[in-house]
Amino acid sequence: MTAQTSFKEQVMSTCKMGFAIMALQTPIVHPLNRMSVIGSDRGYSFYQSLHAIFKGTIDKQQPSLLHLYRGISGHVAKEVSRLMFKPLGALFKPKIDETFPLNPIKAAAVFAGIMAIMEMMINPFDTIRVRLQKGEPLSSLYPRPIKQLYAGSMGNGVRQFGTWGIFYLSGSHLDKLFRDQLNLDTQSIEGLIMKSCVQATLLTSVVYPLFERLKNELQCNPALLQETTPYKAAFRQILQIKGPYGLLHGIAAKILSNAILTIGFNGLIEISRPAK
Repeated sequence: MTAQTSFKEQVMSTCKMGFAIMALQTPIVHPLNRMSVIGSDRGYSFYQSLHAIFKGTIDKQQPSLLHLYRGISGHVAKEVSRLMFKPLGALFKPKIDETFPLNPIKAAAVFAGIMAIMEMMINPFDTIRVRLQKGEPLSSLYPRPIKQLYAGSMGNGVRQFGTWGIFYLSGSHLDKLFRDQLNLDTQSIEGLIMKSCVQATLLTSVVYPLFERLKNELQCNPALLQETTPYKAAFRQILQIKGPYGLLHGIAAKILSNAILTIGFNGLIEISRPAK
């Protein structure tokens, strides 16, 4: 009974801390995510996305910084739904490390697989977030709302598998690199921030151009869902309209957004780590 109670308390504590971290991240992450969505949808650069949102071009309103927070309810809904599994991921990562001490690839696959499946389950919240950030009302999900809510779910799952797999595999290597080459402890605040920024750059550069970019294209353009092969149609549309560089539209804002999220998750892991 004691062990069960202790674990329950640990889960509740981690969930509360995860909620607190989410609340702190949201005012910065949401505007960056909106800039990424606008950038990918319209082919804008980082500055062009920021300028268009601020000037009210996207929302057809007067200039205001508040435009950066359009659709924040969708972002909050998605992040709250993530609290169903993200704190548990932070809690179980050290246990996965212990279970597969000699097979980091298998450990990464187990961790990434669990996180990816959970992310696919909450794909409707991601679609709602993207639609609101694009500046469209939720009524745009009709007709066939279920099909639209799960648009890009496979790409979302693959994206998250790659994201968490790279996050897991890069963690220990960066710990050693920072310790040996820079004499910096990645469990310190400075080391954790630097490590998280490198991880975010790596994972975003790998998974964004195809998986997240295609996911966004499908979520923003419902007509693509009527195609026999929606992902192929989305890829073809990006190349035809925006060229190969179109696969990178919105990536700068996404790297910054992921850096903040990675800092928060690494921090959650350290906070949740059992005391020795």
